[in-house]
Amino acid sequence: MVAAGNGHTEVIRELLKVGADIEAWDNEGWTPLMLAANRGQTEAIQVLLKAGADIEARDEYKLRSLTPLMAAAGKGHTEAIRLLLKAGADVNASNYVSKTALICATENGNTEAIRELLKAGADVSDDRALIRAAENGNTEAIRELLKAGADVNARENDGDTSLMRAAENGNTEAIRVLLKAGADIEARGDEGRFISEGWGSPGWTPLMHAAGNGRIKAIRELLNAGANIEARGSNGDGTALIVAAGNGYTEAIRVLLKAGADVDARHNGGKTALMKAAMEGQTEVIRELLKTGVGTETRDSVYGRTALMWATVNGQTKATKELLRAGANTEAKDNWNRTAFDLWYESGAKNHPDFHKIAELLKP
Repeated sequence: MVAAGNGHTEVIRELLKVGADIEAWDNEGWTPLMLAANRGQTEAIQVLLKAGADIEARDEYKLRSLTPLMAAAGKGHTEAIRLLLKAGADVNASNYVSKTALICATENGNTEAIRELLKAGADVSDDRALIRAAENGNTEAIRELLKAGADVNARENDGDTSLMRAAENGNTEAIRVLLKAGADIEARGDEGRFISEGWGSPGWTPLMHAAGNGRIKAIRELLNAGANIEARGSNGDGTALIVAAGNGYTEAIRVLLKAGADVDARHNGGKTALMKAAMEGQTEVIRELLKTGVGTETRDSVYGRTALMWATVNGQTKATKELLRAGANTEAKDNWNRTAFDLWYESGAKNHPDFHKIAELLKP
């Protein structure tokens, strides 16, 4: 096993002569051929194949269930890939999560390995290959996969497209390539799958993905390409500005506001960007939003709460102080006739050293 992994071909031959098991597993469940492929030991691969090693062997524990070809592809060992394909390895074999050698190669980001697999007939209909290339920002791989017929608007299991993943990871060049190939700039994630399985982001557009992850260059790229700055998630989750506010991306807020984002836009519960920032305790974002002159007395449509109330009910001490400094009204009441003072006492901030001090400031 050590000999295969280190490419010691003479040792391999001697061991095989004295009856060594060519399909023996190591502690990780790998056969000698799998280990040689994983490490790109081409001469060892040739010796093992000539001796009859199983080219489609899987690891013992099926934790990875990789074939030697997948193992080589995952590490980007192009010459090993060529050898295995020439020896008849199944280019479209998949493991227990339906991962093929092509997907392993795109995860690794080795474009030459991708080309070899595509040349051998690798199936590009599995959408994950293009999506992995997009999230890794591998533009050459994206071009190769698109040239081979990959669907630019195909979706991952969580409903995300390649453009969403490129935006989420801030891969601006990948965004350009995908848009040029016809990627839908206003596609939305799969809200139903998010709700039922807790995957992905609830119906976000690519711009929302970029904003929700603070990817400034990606935001600019998408806006320049015509992305709708006021688009909402498929479940009304809010605009790009609201998503960025909740996640605390101040620079993204600046870029979106400069591009004309509506500071008073609301999500499906009627919360504004200021309320969302207050809920999450994003004090820098609160300051940035207050610079626009946005009112602190706007209420959401479900609870009738102001930004100050949302800060207090969530125990956000810094946000509460920031809004009080901005003159937020402490006498306002929600739909249940409770003030920010009442909500502060209901919050989980009672152990905070400033709890009573802030309570005094909140008294109507």
